[in-house]
Amino acid sequence: MPFVFAVWAVRREALAAHPAEVSAFDGCAGRRARLGRSNRAAVIDAAVAARPYHRALYVDYFTRLSYRLDERAAQGLERFGTLFMPDVSHVAR
Repeated sequence: MPFVFAVWAVRREALAAHPAEVSAFDGCAGRRARLGRSNRAAVIDAAVAARPYHRALYVDYFTRLSYRLDERAAQGLERFGTLFMPDVSHVAR
């Protein structure tokens, strides 16, 4: 199963109370992800400059990086939750 490194989440109550702000954040995050994907070479160049290491490592990492919580990733996240966060019952999407 894929490992989900991070998730941006919002409580339903916060979404109900602040729908415009949540929508604005979601739009901004989506634009940033698209910007990074469309400028992958520059992102890799910046990573190599900041932390010199094998360029191939950064190419592999930024090529595989996913911003989508698809079904398999959600299953991995739920599995992690059952093992390490038993009070969280499921992943809501």
